[in-house]
Amino acid sequence: MSVEVEEAALNFREFQECLVRRGLRGDQHIVSEAHPVLKAASKAVFMGSRRHPCQPDLMEDTKKQASNEKMRKRQAAELRAV
Repeated sequence: MSVEVEEAALNFREFQECLVRRGLRGDQHIVSEAHPVLKAASKAVFMGSRRHPCQPDLMEDTKKQASNEKMRKRQAAELRAV
């Protein structure tokens, strides 16, 4: 395990490459936050995998797309049930 002080592409990529060296195989779906550097590192290391937003990002994206408060509440309730 290592601790890095900054969110640099190299740090994310090295961490993900370490997971591959330790045996991570067959990954098709990656769940992560939408940090641009993290997305780029995942795309480089786990080529062909699909990235899915983490729960907080999914909730935030859903709120942005809802046209009114009633719809936001309904969507939030549906997502909590998942």
